[in-house]
Amino acid sequence: MNHYLATFYNHYGAIHFYQSLQKKGIQGELAPVPRRISASCGTCVRFQTNVPLPALYRGELVREIYQVNGSQLDLVFQGH
Repeated sequence: MNHYLATFYNHYGAIHFYQSLQKKGIQGELAPVPRRISASCGTCVRFQTNVPLPALYRGELVREIYQVNGSQLDLVFQGH
């Protein structure tokens, strides 16, 4: 199972993405954005899935998605 962290342009985007994951049966949690990541919104969503990422997000709401590998964050998606 892959671990991810998604950041957003605003709090609405974080809530919408979190609810979208729940509807798809994917567990996630709203959390503060780690300090080492700069984000317009202070809320991120942490989640685990094997579902291909493009099936999960609407690019206009998601700022970035990082794959979490221990303490390392690897950028796997960057929005517009």
